[in-house]
Amino acid sequence: MKGINVVLMFLGGWFFLSGGDIDDRILTFGQQYSLMLAVLACFGVMVFVRGVVLSPKMFLFPFLFFYMLLVGVFFGGSEKEMVKVAAFSLVVGVAAFSANKLTLLEFLETVVVSLFLLLIANIAVSEFLPHIGLEVGKFEGDWKGIYDQKNALGRVGALLIVFSMLLIFYSKDRAVQLYSVFALISAAIVTLNAGSRTGLATGVLVALITFAFGLTYYVLKSDYVYKKTFLAILGAEISIATLLVAMNTEVVGLFSGQDGISVYGKFLSLTGRLTIWEFALTHLSGVHFWFGYGLDGFWTRENFYLLGPIQGMGDFFPEDAHNGYVDIIIQGGLLGVVLYGVIFYLIIKSLVRNDCFGFKEMVVCFAILTLFLLSNITESYTTKSTNVINFLFVYIAAFIFMSDSGSKKVRVFPLDYIKKHLNRVVNK
Repeated sequence: MKGINVVLMFLGGWFFLSGGDIDDRILTFGQQYSLMLAVLACFGVMVFVRGVVLSPKMFLFPFLFFYMLLVGVFFGGSEKEMVKVAAFSLVVGVAAFSANKLTLLEFLETVVVSLFLLLIANIAVSEFLPHIGLEVGKFEGDWKGIYDQKNALGRVGALLIVFSMLLIFYSKDRAVQLYSVFALISAAIVTLNAGSRTGLATGVLVALITFAFGLTYYVLKSDYVYKKTFLAILGAEISIATLLVAMNTEVVGLFSGQDGISVYGKFLSLTGRLTIWEFALTHLSGVHFWFGYGLDGFWTRENFYLLGPIQGMGDFFPEDAHNGYVDIIIQGGLLGVVLYGVIFYLIIKSLVRNDCFGFKEMVVCFAILTLFLLSNITESYTTKSTNVINFLFVYIAAFIFMSDSGSKKVRVFPLDYIKKHLNRVVNK
């Protein structure tokens, strides 16, 4: 088997395992996490043998996690989160290795094929093991497949919607475009029947925003005579639409598990998310405002008993904020927000000044970044170490940094270093 096929195989396995929490009747959490670590270890061996090219900027990702770990230990937390820091550091290495060894087209194909196989696996489970694959009934809502809840399947569907569209756009091969169309249709059907509003909204919004960006970017780079007028009208339309929506939006049902927002009288449920965000931000004061509570240091049973229950939520206490930005603030404080802002600034700076990227590369990079930004509004992925959304974000950062001719590169070849060291010892 060729080396590149090994990379594709392990990358596909990673997408399968990190797509969401698998039902305990299929894989227990311990088994799933162990398999994740095994895949990361295999990638670690490949990095050790074949080497990897890194941008020094990539070290900011594990540094942020390590900083939050130290904050947690300082405030009396446990050092057990060191496993999470180590796992995320491996994920960063895997992302960089994938950016080294695979072209952008190969990466897109791997994502689409892996996620499409995931949908097939879910259909098979719901067909042959209905007591596991379904909560209500086939195509009657709340279809979760192999996962422990519907939003995980909705997330897979949303990812496949976005990446199959990107593959249709990026590939020149008609056969690839054709199976991407089938994957897109399948993803739309599954996402609709999963009953995951967040998954469906994310997939559709990312597609629309990416289309608007692509159109704008194309006009800017073309010799279109009236491009300034076009962009001015487009900007005015977006501004007016945003203003009208904001003026006709109000919070409904705060301090309950049925909160949400009303847009033009149409209620959009956030199922308690607004209440959770309010609770977290209310307790961000004093020294915690500057440094946070540390990695996974806020959403603990100890804090539940210390701070009291969330108003209107009874004895329910979530494992995260269901918002990636709130989790960065609550775990890293203002300093953590600044560090995360620096990472984003460096990514955007490298993307904008990159002369190697054409129109298609810019659109793909923009789509993945937008997917990450939108996904973290209603779910929390920013501080998750082994999560497919966070992996895609780290991968595209590695790809952008590696492609930036003005960015410094560090070539790491552990096996070559050991061979040279042994040769020196032998020669002496």
